[in-house]
Amino acid sequence: MLKPSLLSISFFLRLWLILLVGTTAVLTVVNAEEPTRKSNTQETKSSTNEQRIFALLKTEFSRKLLDDEFKTLQQLSEHPRYLNYLSETYDTGKPFKKFEEFPKNVLPPKKRYFKYFQGHLNVKNVDEITDEDHAIFHHLSEELWKMDVQQLHGQEMTPEGMMPFLMKTMMNKNVQEWMVQRKIVTQENAGPQIGHFLLNLMVFNLDIVTEDIEDTQTLLETHGQNDGLIMLAIQKPLLFARILSSFRDTDVFLTWTKRRKVQ
Repeated sequence: MLKPSLLSISFFLRLWLILLVGTTAVLTVVNAEEPTRKSNTQETKSSTNEQRIFALLKTEFSRKLLDDEFKTLQQLSEHPRYLNYLSETYDTGKPFKKFEEFPKNVLPPKKRYFKYFQGHLNVKNVDEITDEDHAIFHHLSEELWKMDVQQLHGQEMTPEGMMPFLMKTMMNKNVQEWMVQRKIVTQENAGPQIGHFLLNLMVFNLDIVTEDIEDTQTLLETHGQNDGLIMLAIQKPLLFARILSSFRDTDVFLTWTKRRKVQ
């Protein structure tokens, strides 16, 4: 466990955040129309099982899926046949009884994070990413993903606005022990090293968010809103879980689907 003072970590996090917020030309994500590209992440042609569960859910949920508080999508996520489909497709040793169990027990492929490990942690191939690397980095990425969405809900993304959220994330015992093991930080210089790590992570994670937006756009544009949301639940259940846990307002969600990164 790292033992730098909270004041030291807070100071350097704030300093790096000021630098991050200042690089708007690279990091800005704005609402704009842009032709979407097909994602190359885990997108496959519908299997027979996917077609079967799609037909069932389309029949069961023929009404408009986007409604207040995402109530209908929440109901879809808890449908017994959908949970059975997830249990059969992602074998974790026991069936999912509730949808909330799915993102707690299933991780995305390691290749989702390989670019970061390759560029910053001297990892040459995906197989070098350990299960611990995978789990910790996924946790960090998910937390930053949710923080990014908060600006659409009115949360000001200034250093002051982000600090409480980031301090809680970076002071996690498992995260700190992993950063030491990976030689990302040292006891002697933890404050500036954590800030530098966080800056690189936030820049990288913007690509993760952009990829998820493009995947969502592609499905909605290809299949239409209702069918596209059903296909999202079937083909990209982890992204579906992130959306359900992050959005309750349909206008905010639709605004999110129109965002793009400005180079």
